[in-house]
Amino acid sequence: MQQHPVIGDDLCRTVRSFDSVRPIVRHHHERLDGRGYPDGLAGDEIPLLAQIVTIVDVFDALTTNRPYRKALSTAAALATMRSEARQGAYAPALLEQFVELIPSRAVPRPAWPFGGNRQLRPFCWTGFAVGSRASAQRPARQGK
Repeated sequence: MQQHPVIGDDLCRTVRSFDSVRPIVRHHHERLDGRGYPDGLAGDEIPLLAQIVTIVDVFDALTTNRPYRKALSTAAALATMRSEARQGAYAPALLEQFVELIPSRAVPRPAWPFGGNRQLRPFCWTGFAVGSRASAQRPARQGK
């Protein structure tokens, strides 16, 4: 099971147009605290888009019926994910940006437990948080 990111990366290697997604495929099971796989990357070593896909993948896995368990509700899935974020799985602020994108107003929004300003930067067209170091490295979007 822990080999599927490496296998996916190897498959993508065979198609040149997939080069840009290879880091996402390879690193979507890395953890912010370095306890993920396959390479044990930590913090900013994990590509931002891989961190985003991780959160989406976990949410999908938790809210989808599986042969071994029923799907969790949105609220239960987010409670689980917030707990995992506090334990170092992914960036709490990034998780909360994802929560803001969920259309249901029934999503519980707990008090900001991570200190500092809860004001989160919105995502720009690249998927990077506006004003983040990563978005500063991306070219401005050209008009149509």
